[in-house]
Amino acid sequence: MLRVNLGDIVKVKFRNRLNRRLSIHIQGLAYDVENSDGTSTGFNKDSTTSGEIEYTWYADTEGVFLFHDMADSRSSEEATNIHGLFGAVIVEPPGAKWFHPETGEEMESGLMADIYQPGKPAFREYTVFFHDELEILDKNGNTPVDHRTGLPSSTTAISYRSEPMRNRMPMSHDPADSGEDISMSSWVYGDPAPPILRAYVGDPAKIRLIHGGIKETHVFHLHNHQWRREAETE
Repeated sequence: MLRVNLGDIVKVKFRNRLNRRLSIHIQGLAYDVENSDGTSTGFNKDSTTSGEIEYTWYADTEGVFLFHDMADSRSSEEATNIHGLFGAVIVEPPGAKWFHPETGEEMESGLMADIYQPGKPAFREYTVFFHDELEILDKNGNTPVDHRTGLPSSTTAISYRSEPMRNRMPMSHDPADSGEDISMSSWVYGDPAPPILRAYVGDPAKIRLIHGGIKETHVFHLHNHQWRREAETE
């Protein structure tokens, strides 16, 4: 997760310590395809690496931009993206600074930040990564099973963390214990593993959603919330 300001020239020194070629390919920002594409394509120079390489990107547009490995673009378990080899660059307004939402200290990076921009109201910024379905095993080396159906249970991650519903089963046979107000409640089960988006009533906020998967499509939905205004329709 990288934050930069509009107009910045971003230089990334990438070091590969795995025993396979890797790269960083950015989507949406400008770069020189000859040395910063992060691919080995056609007659272009190979900008993947088995050691070290430097990429240069130009932050010419505000917004959020996915980057990921393109040395191996397969969607299988043998590839890299499904295991989380991706990230994002957020291009903030010129002169904006970002601070830790709890300590108030200026920060370099992080999923959550408070953004202060010259001449405009500050806002809370939340970065959320969606992963493809993970092929994982439980502590005994078996495929996880849904206790209600007895069938294999899928596992999907958010921001490199996962809280499967099989871990939040009803605590009794009373139907009242199976509703979303119970199964999704931190009062009953504690906070889930994925990061929680925290704010006070009335806080301006932006959710930066990044789909890191390359095989499946996911939908973002925020329960019990009304979107009263679209930012681009003011």
